[in-house]
Amino acid sequence: MDRFITSTSVKKIRLDVEPAEAQNVDDPTTLISTHVSLAPAPYYKYLFDEFYKLRNVENLKVTAVCQNCSKVVSGSTKSSGNFLSHIKRKHNSLMSKVEDARKKKDQETSTMIQTKIYDTPKVSKELVKDLVFNYIVEEMKPLATCEKPSFKRLIRGLTSDSIVLPYRKALVSELNHKYKAYVEMLTGFIEKQSYVCVTADIWSSNNKSYLGMTCHFIDELNYSRYSYILACRRIKGNHTYLNIAKVINEIMLDFKIENEKVTHVVTDNASNFGKFWLNISYMYIKE
Repeated sequence: MDRFITSTSVKKIRLDVEPAEAQNVDDPTTLISTHVSLAPAPYYKYLFDEFYKLRNVENLKVTAVCQNCSKVVSGSTKSSGNFLSHIKRKHNSLMSKVEDARKKKDQETSTMIQTKIYDTPKVSKELVKDLVFNYIVEEMKPLATCEKPSFKRLIRGLTSDSIVLPYRKALVSELNHKYKAYVEMLTGFIEKQSYVCVTADIWSSNNKSYLGMTCHFIDELNYSRYSYILACRRIKGNHTYLNIAKVINEIMLDFKIENEKVTHVVTDNASNFGKFWLNISYMYIKE
């Protein structure tokens, strides 16, 4: 049964002595053990400037000596209750000084936090526009988000009131510019490939229908697999194979995807999709 027994002794460290003395094994006040867990210093440090002298920290327990009556007071690192109660009972005349010390410490902490927030390098107008644009696109927010008063207060509260936020029209222009660049990049990439696979699906939301289409291929130079979104377009009217054909043809023309390159198509079992791709297949079989 000895192998199931572990030592639970705790190491007490004297904080009011020099490091060389704390390591002296002949000192009976220093108990040596291999299992020790020290907590960080308590948050009420203002009490240890002139009212208490910190003695030791053992896990969450703090022991300190009152500098007015030399009484040892114990408490928790999470609460100053015992230390404040001792001063209130034994040295009530010092409570005003304690309150002044607490306010001074709070003011210093508040100043330090404000310095960290506002003492930041100036952010350029272009960087702000890029950050706002990326946030709206990645989180799929409306472009009008940048003009919402609450959004403006959030950004300026985290930076400064001098920050110039982009307007919705500027984001629309940026969106069109980036989309054209994306189409040009992907079109050139697809042109270099001999074979591609496409997927297509239709769904409805808020009484509106959409067709999504993606493209997949393996680069013939490095044999890496790539997947890209081609488009998400509105479909007006019934989901007939003619309407589906119209939208898919528009997407494939935008990216200059030749029908001969498409080796596989992935869709659901809907008859409208099946009829469209079947007609495409018959057209090339006859040729």
